[in-house]
Amino acid sequence: MTTASLTVRLADQVPVNMILLQEYIALGQRVKKFKIEVWREEKWQPVAEGTTIGYKRILLFPTVKTRWVRLAILDSRACPVINNVELYCLPGKYLSLIQPTCCYVKNKAIYY
Repeated sequence: MTTASLTVRLADQVPVNMILLQEYIALGQRVKKFKIEVWREEKWQPVAEGTTIGYKRILLFPTVKTRWVRLAILDSRACPVINNVELYCLPGKYLSLIQPTCCYVKNKAIYY
């Protein structure tokens, strides 16, 4: 089991509700399990999780205002190699077009 984390510090508190992640696929798909956390109310709070990243993984989550976002890699086949991280805040009218109709809540975070 190999773990790691990557923290993004933004210039100011901004709203975010989508993250795009990419692994450096030339070295193979390595990440097996991860979670996305944001710094809110003086602690790290989970907003999304996944089992693989691969060439590209896009995750949506409820809009939160934060200055810090953390990718916590909980398990990987080898040392993870993250090639790209992008954060976005999609307007609500577009979120309703792309969000799936089923989801579940775990630890106050919504997972699609």
